[in-house]
Amino acid sequence: MASLMKWHGRPPDGLGYVAQRTSADEVDEAVRALAEQPEGRLPAIIVTLEYWLPGQPVESKQQKLRKLGDNVGRVRYYQHLRVARIHIAGWLRIPFSEESPSDLKAVV
Repeated sequence: MASLMKWHGRPPDGLGYVAQRTSADEVDEAVRALAEQPEGRLPAIIVTLEYWLPGQPVESKQQKLRKLGDNVGRVRYYQHLRVARIHIAGWLRIPFSEESPSDLKAVV
């Protein structure tokens, strides 16, 4: 976005432009790597839903998963979300900490 604002579109070639790597780029890379794992597609989708639909009820997110062909119960949804968060934390080399049940209620 900063690049688009600076150059009013795509940056020109040959001007020594070096794209800056942000934290969001690193998280995106971690989610893409997770999706490429044999059992990582569903956790990657779920963590993406959590990011793009904050504050929406889990049932709404489960409904979106059903449209994609994955019927996931509430417990399994949170298990996959935990797997995704652990993967992302490991990819970024940051400590992973469990959320308390009260924290989960605030998200749900």
